[in-house]
Amino acid sequence: MKNKLEKGQILRIRFPGMKETHIRPAVVISTPPEIRVVPLRTSKFHRSDLHTVMVEKDESELDRKVSADCKNAVSIDKSEIIGQPLAQLDCEKLNQIIRKNQ
Repeated sequence: MKNKLEKGQILRIRFPGMKETHIRPAVVISTPPEIRVVPLRTSKFHRSDLHTVMVEKDESELDRKVSADCKNAVSIDKSEIIGQPLAQLDCEKLNQIIRKNQ
């Protein structure tokens, strides 16, 4: 099944130029033809735990513990997306991230 990319989706990305094992979550801020994503980082958890945190916690938890690395928006290729989307950000949060990346 082909996934439709949507703004605000949180995906696991293997960033270009990184090691094979280096996969980080990122939020989609623009969709094809150019796919741009903003990497996420987390304050309270080690990165290796991030996947579980995003999937298991509710939105308010996600909101508090994960922040977008807004200065580092990158363009990616579809082949760098790993697996299924983890979550969908609400519109308000997504718009904040998009504004900071203008």
